[in-house]
Amino acid sequence: MGEITVNGELSFTFPDRFRIMSEAEMDSMYRDSNHDRAGILDETNQTVVVVFWHKAGRFVSKLAGSKEICRASENRISKRLSKFGYVFDGFYERKICGLDAYGFRHRYVRQGIEYTSEITVLKKDRVTYTIYTYVGVEVGDVDTMAVRDIVDSMRFI
Repeated sequence: MGEITVNGELSFTFPDRFRIMSEAEMDSMYRDSNHDRAGILDETNQTVVVVFWHKAGRFVSKLAGSKEICRASENRISKRLSKFGYVFDGFYERKICGLDAYGFRHRYVRQGIEYTSEITVLKKDRVTYTIYTYVGVEVGDVDTMAVRDIVDSMRFI
């Protein structure tokens, strides 16, 4: 088992078949240079988990909760992935680290591979964490369960 800590406070474990992604890999994947993120990758099974974080000012952090941020994220992602056959599969609520989290599921095709993805948002104090998970449809339920276990392992240290 591997372990990674995000933003010095959010930790999670992952199976050995995953490896921690470099900043350069994430820059290439997301086509930017935001380094307030950390991620893991299982290349063989086309599975990725990336956690972004953002600390807002006191006033701004009170304006939007996880649910509003999630809905805005879905709107942004749907536009960005529309050329890749974006299909919205619904919103959901869950607990992560004992906090209310909100997310949405979607599918899209990239480089000939169909992916199913969940994007989940939670807030702790003034920090918003956005968890992106991608699973190649070919590996289906097996890796969907592995990703669920990874997210379930998240805890604040």
